[in-house]
Amino acid sequence: MNSASCSQKLHGKEPSHPQKRRIDTFRYLIETGNPIDSLKFLQLAQTILENAPVVDSLVLAYTYQVQAQAANLTTQKEMCLSKATMGLEILKKFDFSKYMDKYNMLARAYNEKAEALMLSGRYEEAMEPEDMAIKLYKTIPNHYPIFAVANKAFLLWRKGGHAECREASNICEEALTWQKEALGSDHVAYK
Repeated sequence: MNSASCSQKLHGKEPSHPQKRRIDTFRYLIETGNPIDSLKFLQLAQTILENAPVVDSLVLAYTYQVQAQAANLTTQKEMCLSKATMGLEILKKFDFSKYMDKYNMLARAYNEKAEALMLSGRYEEAMEPEDMAIKLYKTIPNHYPIFAVANKAFLLWRKGGHAECREASNICEEALTWQKEALGSDHVAYK
């Protein structure tokens, strides 16, 4: 699961939308091991957002993404895929020209879609959104798509062919090299 910060920086500032802050709270429930309760609150947030006089599509897309994450953790395949798809479709149509965090938001949405497809056992279909997530993540300075890369390695390994397994191994080696460089060789993980 993607553990990147759920805050989206807009023009260098945190969004002040009160519903976004509530959704962050519900995401906290997921991160503290309570995704089932989180889903109940996220559904309520979704209903409020969808019935608002003016719909904030970024916050609605974010709500769908967090629901997909919670559904993934509770192995609710249909909900996971539905919410991941809904969030991605909103973001693909959104005009991000004023937003600094475009690629991170889209990359996360593509990664959520790939993970939802993986949960449903649709591994071949998961390759395309995972590749797109990696491509977008790599445009972000000082960022490495560790979760998307790990998923891609799993998808390649799952194919089972010699060439795919070798590529999966190479991807894992690259990820480990990056992680060691990012954390430093004196990090506790390497002791």
